[in-house]
Amino acid sequence: MVKEPKEPKEPKEPKEQQKNNLNNVICESLHNKLGFPSHYVYTKAINVYDNRWRINVYSKILSDTPSLINRVFIISSYFLQVDNKGKIINEISKSW
Repeated sequence: MVKEPKEPKEPKEPKEQQKNNLNNVICESLHNKLGFPSHYVYTKAINVYDNRWRINVYSKILSDTPSLINRVFIISSYFLQVDNKGKIINEISKSW
């Protein structure tokens, strides 16, 4: 009896890498739907539970005086339901 050589399995992505990829897809989906705010800095997706995510959009608040430091604040926050590929299924609520 001759055994056929097994094909090498594709290496699985580490869970952390999968999570980061999903975070990026969710943020990109939100921006494709809503666009970018003025003075945009970054967006952060946080898995709250199951397939529900909190998305915070950060922006600079520019000061009138050049000597003061410009600060970064959450200007919009969304609670979304997504599928396992990061596509937005339902925008449950928008905060602010």
